[in-house]
Amino acid sequence: MFPKLSSKIPQFLLFSVLFLSVAAYVKDDKWIPEEFVEQFHHDEQSDFIQNQFYRIGGTRYSYFRGKTCNNHNVFGAQYAGRNAKIDVSPDNLNSHYAVILQLLLWHVDSWDNETLEIRFKNGSSWTSIHSAVSNFYNHPQNHCGTSWKDRSSPYITSVLSHNTDTASFEFISHTDQYPGNESAGVSDVRFYIAPCHVGCGNQGCQKSGNKHCIGGCAQGYKKIGPSCVPNDFVLHKSVQNSSDFLNGQWAIGNKTYQAQDSFPGGDCFGSTTFGQGSATSLQKAITATLPTTHPHLKI
Repeated sequence: MFPKLSSKIPQFLLFSVLFLSVAAYVKDDKWIPEEFVEQFHHDEQSDFIQNQFYRIGGTRYSYFRGKTCNNHNVFGAQYAGRNAKIDVSPDNLNSHYAVILQLLLWHVDSWDNETLEIRFKNGSSWTSIHSAVSNFYNHPQNHCGTSWKDRSSPYITSVLSHNTDTASFEFISHTDQYPGNESAGVSDVRFYIAPCHVGCGNQGCQKSGNKHCIGGCAQGYKKIGPSCVPNDFVLHKSVQNSSDFLNGQWAIGNKTYQAQDSFPGGDCFGSTTFGQGSATSLQKAITATLPTTHPHLKI
């Protein structure tokens, strides 16, 4: 939905001053980049039963295949021992360009110089995204399993580029003892996607924004240049280079910039940025003149 603008509005557009940041933002007390949305949070036994993408060694179980450890429902645990693979493969995903998986990793019982590896499948190939040697046999608490001590540790993947409807992860316990002695598990699973622009078609996108759509546009949208926009929109102007801003239509505070002026900005991650270093006060708003009346606006 775009806001309707009265034909009596002044012929300029007032922008809030924007500050560019590459930092992550807090979502539900977890550090997740702002553009990501949570697809699910699984922590109940029923979650691991009802969702078919949880498997151990390629087998899906109709009952909870795991243990309750320190009030956490741990999928795997003593059922995922030596060289066992825990599969977490969310499917039927909405159109997106990247994913993040977040969970608690469990090392149950006597881990002494054993390795837990995590692999991610993108396309037809698997990539190892985590592999660490663990020594938890002297950990002070025994949460589940036998008399050996256990440990859970928060884990979050990096931002993983991905755009198909299924994301596949494998957790492999490279241990040398029987499952009652050394095993692995996962709990408190959260999965996030960075969704495509609503104008992108079913083929997905490569990055955020409608200019990065793959293939055609969604129904009700059309291509103008590299972008997918609603069918009733036309392109008024594309402003990309420093000279595009020096035309008497762009201003910072009370100063309107002309062709003879120096460009008040710079380069930010390969993009020409108007106002960079020159609009550091909320009193110095960025404005742009629009040439004609219009019922809708999209930037």
